[in-house]
Amino acid sequence: MAAILFDKRSKLRCVGDMAVSSYDQLLAQVSSLKAENSHLKQELKDNSCQLTKLETEASCMKDALTEIQTSMQEEEAAAATETAMATSLDHNSNNGFSPLTSPLTSPLSPNAVRIHKPHTPPSMHCSSSSPAPEPSGNSTPMRQLQENTTRMQELERER
Repeated sequence: MAAILFDKRSKLRCVGDMAVSSYDQLLAQVSSLKAENSHLKQELKDNSCQLTKLETEASCMKDALTEIQTSMQEEEAAAATETAMATSLDHNSNNGFSPLTSPLTSPLSPNAVRIHKPHTPPSMHCSSSSPAPEPSGNSTPMRQLQENTTRMQELERER
């Protein structure tokens, strides 16, 4: 049994040396893993910040796109109205109607149609808080006729 004890003691001694070296290796591994963990946490934080910035930018772009789309639709509707008015003016001119005798624009007719310039979309207004003056209902029918005729002529020239 003495040999066994001796062997046990040698083994214990040998195991003790291995335990110390294994412990040192484990400490080195833990330290390495902690450093890697810190690096990964920082990378995750950076990626999260970048993602937040990209989401904010995408949201702003979406809002701008929606505003542009709305503005384009309003401009398209205004252009269609102007085109219809110009076509109507051409049609009336070709049929021998004079702006002064046409029931559409006759200032003396109780059913005269008043054509107003389309409004500028709200998104296109200046930062000024006062809106553009609207054509007043107090102007004379002759003045309105002149304004409408002038607008129609401008539209015709643009076309």
